[in-house]
Amino acid sequence: MQLDPILELFYNSLPNKPYAADNPSSGIEIYSLKEAVKKRHFQFNTPFEFRWFAFDIDRATGYVDWIDRDVPIPNIIITNPSTHKNSGRAHLLYGLETPVIKKPIIKGTCYNKNARTTPIKFSKFITKAMTIKLDADRNYPALLCKNPLNKCWITKIGTSALYNMESLSIGLEYQKDTKKPSETINDSCYLFNMLKDWSYSEFRNCNYDEELFAKSCYKKADELTCNSYLSERRINSIINSVINWVTDNFTKEEFIEICRRRGKAGNIKSIQVRQDKKEKRNIEIVNYKINNPQTTYRELAQIFNVSLSTISSIPELKTEYEHFI
Repeated sequence: MQLDPILELFYNSLPNKPYAADNPSSGIEIYSLKEAVKKRHFQFNTPFEFRWFAFDIDRATGYVDWIDRDVPIPNIIITNPSTHKNSGRAHLLYGLETPVIKKPIIKGTCYNKNARTTPIKFSKFITKAMTIKLDADRNYPALLCKNPLNKCWITKIGTSALYNMESLSIGLEYQKDTKKPSETINDSCYLFNMLKDWSYSEFRNCNYDEELFAKSCYKKADELTCNSYLSERRINSIINSVINWVTDNFTKEEFIEICRRRGKAGNIKSIQVRQDKKEKRNIEIVNYKINNPQTTYRELAQIFNVSLSTISSIPELKTEYEHFI
């Protein structure tokens, strides 16, 4: 299928293994790019580069609201179809000619030496200022967007010309957001829950090294928040809460004990499942024997693909049909 040049550029800039989901509220998973593009929502910026600004407009006129708000033309407009209960709501995407290289820094260690602080801060300013000007959703985490390559959405191209941050910032001014801070609580909960659920196994993967674990947490949080509306102070507070909880409450020995208990519980469940299958199979064998009384044990073993000793060990057969052995 031939893609519009801007959509082709968008596709080529996607992560190799993005997060994706048909229904993000039910959880997201990592997929290969080939599988991710089949989903309704997917991750649009890589963990180390920021190329696309995304804004979530939760109004029925979201796909055209930008016209009256003195903002640049979006590159890609992805809208709910008219048959959708929230028709007209849209994601607006703005692409950068040169991506912003991210730089998560932990205790003086920089993951990407090519990153620069000024462009990162500039991109955060644009995100916040455009969010206010568009009156976009402050709770939008900016990790996943509607998939413009999926036919379940209506995708329109505003302009194929990419922007630089200077051109995007024209007419933008720093404004104090009049929305109440509590409106970002969903964003905070999203980051906390995603980071918390991931952190336990990551602590084990880091061999219980607290410094390495802390670096991994900051890296993961940067990937989850991208350029979200949450302040850096708030993000760091959530990260530190997760780090402190895991490192203060779990040791290598405690993790081993938890895994042992879970393994034991899993074995019990597995044994029960096997027993249920065995009982079901035995009932089928007995019923077959009742309906076909001339069938020998050896023939039953061949029909049900089991050993002769298995057939002869079934109590119902042994008592009722012992003379057929």
